[in-house]
Amino acid sequence: MLPKGSISRVHEYYFTTPEYNAAVMRAMREFFGRPDLERGGSLALNEKSEGFFNEWFLYDFVLRNNRSVLEDYIAANPHQLGEEDLELYKNLLDNTYGIFEVRKLNRGKGMAIKDTQTGKEWFVQEYAATFELEKDSIFFGRV
Repeated sequence: MLPKGSISRVHEYYFTTPEYNAAVMRAMREFFGRPDLERGGSLALNEKSEGFFNEWFLYDFVLRNNRSVLEDYIAANPHQLGEEDLELYKNLLDNTYGIFEVRKLNRGKGMAIKDTQTGKEWFVQEYAATFELEKDSIFFGRV
């Protein structure tokens, strides 16, 4: 499991490093459908839309070098992480985004879920979502 703040470290690096300014603007224009958006422009964001953007930016946005932000971070290793820490980030590359059904729920601990498209099942350790979902709920997510 990644230490707290690990994902924020990646986002902070890309959002504050000048060489990625153009990529971040391109990502925001693309995700929010705002081709006219300029630096200093405003977006009406709420916590949910910001979360969706941050996840998409990390996993799905493709930089000019044809890597996702997470792949690029691992390859560049700008914070000079050790192999053990890098391995935690590499594990995040193996993920599935889809529509899941909650099969079993253990509040505050995790849940058994099923990918509705493939039938593959997982038990995921999760805290917050176990209080928001119910058994048999359907949700979009990334595992």
